[in-house]
Amino acid sequence: MIITEERPDLSESADLLARARAGEAEAYCELAQACETRLFRQAVALCHDPTTAEDLAAETLIEGWESIARFDGSCRFSTWLYAILVHRFQKSARRARSRPVTLAGLPHREREAVASSLERLPDAQPLPAENLVQQEQAI
Repeated sequence: MIITEERPDLSESADLLARARAGEAEAYCELAQACETRLFRQAVALCHDPTTAEDLAAETLIEGWESIARFDGSCRFSTWLYAILVHRFQKSARRARSRPVTLAGLPHREREAVASSLERLPDAQPLPAENLVQQEQAI
């Protein structure tokens, strides 16, 4: 048995889209609900974490609402939302790569390797706090 998804009537979608672009939140909600499940699945496929995917999909829907006036109709509404989703994911991935990782955040093997490398580094200068303690003791 083949199950097909119901597609909303195109004229109804065009009406919903026009109403959403005019600022009607209920119309946007109807459009978003039609894409919500597939948007979430795409988010899970991108980030491999259901919790993060929920946040990503929700943020995408919010951004879609905030920028619905810029939707020009050159593609399907769902395609436009997926593009926002991918852009948000890429942006968050770039931010994550630029953030320093704590030693505790590393996998066990990497943590041990980094810790042993740090232990082998020469101690060139004392820490600033140690300098202050030494200076206070000298007085």
